[in-house]
Amino acid sequence: MSGFMFPYEAMPRGAQWLAECLPATHFMRAVRGVVLRAAEVRDLVEDLLWLASFSVVGLIVASWRFHKRLD
Repeated sequence: MSGFMFPYEAMPRGAQWLAECLPATHFMRAVRGVVLRAAEVRDLVEDLLWLASFSVVGLIVASWRFHKRLD
């Protein structure tokens, strides 16, 4: 779903919407931009913000689920 094996544009619209919810899609776009197009940071801002938001949400969920216990 990230566009790694199959082109993102060739996916059905519903699959594209689902792929937008996955961090791998944004990571692949950023990596391709840097490696293939030598993109600058300002070209990657949107995908980097998505990746940062996935990280923050993951950290918040992990901290909520973490319960320190001494058994």
